[in-house]
Amino acid sequence: MLLAGKFLRKTALDELPQLVNILRGEMSFVGPRPQRTVLVRSYLDEIPEYTERHRVLPGLAGLAQVAGDYYLTPRQKLRFDRLYIRHSGLGFDIKLLVLSFLIAFWYRWQPGWKGHLPRRLIRWGS
Repeated sequence: MLLAGKFLRKTALDELPQLVNILRGEMSFVGPRPQRTVLVRSYLDEIPEYTERHRVLPGLAGLAQVAGDYYLTPRQKLRFDRLYIRHSGLGFDIKLLVLSFLIAFWYRWQPGWKGHLPRRLIRWGS
């Protein structure tokens, strides 16, 4: 079972149930990744401006996940979420979707993958 879980996580197939949320209009393909309610409450106590990330629908793919890594702090995630909100648009969303796809199905499988895309791939407005 542990092997199956690793495979599901590495291929991002564990994200498929979120497609139901997208079809129901509760999520978007691109936007800040949703956080557990208990975490959001604690983040709001510590960082009141954390509410800004809720101005847009949560998404399956987010700038913080593409440009950052799994271990970002809530403040770092908020910074990326603010950048996303400021630069959001169809072109930027498509770019984030493509980069998310590349991470899940190409980069994660490369030897020596450190969890970071080359910075040249993550330029706003290009």
